Amino acid sequence: MPYYTDNNRMSPRAQARAALRELSRRYEEDPDQFSNHDAEYVARAAFEAGIPFEPETKKTEKFFFDLADTALLGLIPNEWRPQKVAEEIYGETHGERFVGDVAGLVGLLIPGYGMYKGIGAIKKSERLKKAGSYMRQSTPGQMGRRGLDRYADRLWGGVGNVGGF
Repeated sequence: MPYYTDNNRMSPRAQARAALRELSRRYEEDPDQFSNHDAEYVARAAFEAGIPFEPETKKTEKFFFDLADTALLGLIPNEWRPQKVAEEIYGETHGERFVGDVAGLVGLLIPGYGMYKGIGAIKKSERLKKAGSYMRQSTPGQMGRRGLDRYADRLWGGVGNVGGF
């Protein structure tokens, strides 16, 4: 029932509550017709009046933000994390928290996989295998200055004197 019927018999407080109920219903039907500022106002007023208000969730946006933030090891500022209307009042839903946790776990797999592939490439590197076999033949104390030069030449290939000596 729209709030404007029988206005002449309602008290001003009852008219305000009826108007808030109507605004809350309209927001739930089509949240895009409200600006963020207007939606925040309606959410706060509905909360203060005890009127049910269901803000739209941002599960998808939060999933991708948390995924990228975790994959980049927290380099994205938290201020950029998407928030639903009046989140500081109503908090996150269980679904939003769950999606954020899953995104965090999946986000850890990305740098973990990169480290795994990087370590595998290092282990397969021919230069490191040659340098490692040379290093196993003598200890650093036995190598002396010329040994270090030869080790550097094998590792980096023809750099000449190490350290300008």
